[in-house]
Amino acid sequence: MDVEVEEERAGMSWLIAFLHGFPHVRFSFESVAAVFQPEDGKYREALIFWAAATLLLAALLLIVIIAVWVARCCSRSDQNVKSIRKVRNLSTLLFVVSIFCFISLGLCLFGNEHMNRGVSSAVDSVDDADRNIRLAEVQRQNLNLTNRNITAHLESLATLVKNSSATINETLFNETVVLFRNLSLSVDAVNSSLGQIAAVLTDLRFLRSANDWVERIEFERWVICASLLSIMIVVLFAGAVAFCRRNKKGTVVFSAFGVVIFLVSWMLLALMLALSLGLADYCAAPDPFLERHMSDSSRQTISFYRDCNVTGSHDNVPPAIAVGNVSNFLSQMQSTETSLEAVLQKIFNESAEMKNAVSLLAGDLSLSLKSVGALESTVSCYSFRDDMTRIHNGLCSEGIMGAFILLVSLLLIGVFLFILLLIVCRAWQLFTIRPTDYIEVDEDDPFFPRAHDTSTIPVDIYGTHVYNPRTRFANSIESDTENGRVGGDHETANTTTPLWQRNAPPPAYESVRSRNGFN
Repeated sequence: MDVEVEEERAGMSWLIAFLHGFPHVRFSFESVAAVFQPEDGKYREALIFWAAATLLLAALLLIVIIAVWVARCCSRSDQNVKSIRKVRNLSTLLFVVSIFCFISLGLCLFGNEHMNRGVSSAVDSVDDADRNIRLAEVQRQNLNLTNRNITAHLESLATLVKNSSATINETLFNETVVLFRNLSLSVDAVNSSLGQIAAVLTDLRFLRSANDWVERIEFERWVICASLLSIMIVVLFAGAVAFCRRNKKGTVVFSAFGVVIFLVSWMLLALMLALSLGLADYCAAPDPFLERHMSDSSRQTISFYRDCNVTGSHDNVPPAIAVGNVSNFLSQMQSTETSLEAVLQKIFNESAEMKNAVSLLAGDLSLSLKSVGALESTVSCYSFRDDMTRIHNGLCSEGIMGAFILLVSLLLIGVFLFILLLIVCRAWQLFTIRPTDYIEVDEDDPFFPRAHDTSTIPVDIYGTHVYNPRTRFANSIESDTENGRVGGDHETANTTTPLWQRNAPPPAYESVRSRNGFN
């Protein structure tokens, strides 16, 4: 066994022993053996007991929170007298506790991914091992089919010798009978060994069904944890923003949602505690669980693959998979077939019928040796060693470590949320409701209401008609109209008068004075 693997297993042994050491009791406080047996109702009840105890503790903490909140709501305080220092200190304290909650949630996500990576590695390794088992089963079936062909060809060859027994020397005939008997015994031995191999490979298929069960549970666990932890992060982020802004409305809303995520964190802790205890029980003693579902030879095979040393030799196979015996029997059959062929050549003088029967038998033996070599390579140590190591390390090293990190992180987030919810009720009275920064379209602007719209600006906003551009423009039009109506002849008369001899028009202020009746 590799030294690194031994050190890794020793490093995780204390953690497995810690979780495995939890008392296993039922609700009636009856002790249950700490052996992984999920099909037993008493063992499942022992795991549920710890989950129920965790939920009971969460219920007690919730009662404390509600009692503090009720006491805070019933207390009287002067709303007009608020210390800025108290408000600032409370806001800082709430933000610091929120930071610790974020750190705990980050550790929860890390532990969740770490556990999922370990279990997924074990699941993938089981898939690889299952493919090798399927390939070995196909090769075994091919070898079994070839062995049946050998039996059929032996029978046809024995019939040929029996039909010619009258013309065969008695000594040679007895020698052929002995050779046929040896070949038949070898064929039976090969069939028996192939049957044992088939039994072991069938038991190993239990890994496939167990793998499907583990994969389904792990997928659902990962989705639930990742989704709920993400929701908790969003709620905490909204609460941290409200704490920084000292917003009373946001703090009250966070208090309502904070109770929800508080209960969610403790429910996740209860679920993970039950799963972690079950996983630790399996890693501490996997043999009792395997004994109920697999034979002794199959368990010995798994132990061999887990502890064997990888070599380049094809004969490094488990003792329960007697591929070496099959190879030895086939080698004996090949040597026996060579002796039989030599005797038959003496008897039949190399007849075509005899040659055809012997060639078929020799071809079957050659194909069987190739098949047993491929089977031996498929079930050798180097084909399963890495897969079995990754299965064990994925479940009992990375999986246990991720589960432990997730347990501790969920416990911390539950405690920090408990502290946060106890403190947040003080903000209901110290924080104030912040006004909104925006107005609706139909509302008046508080800085410039509709009564001061620019469309209602009076004409005389400049304070005088003389310097008002609009009045000046209107006066010029009126003056021109009056001059054109009254002094039209004068204008005609002056068309021939030079410009320097014409009378200058009265000043603008005189026209205004005359129009207003000041003359």
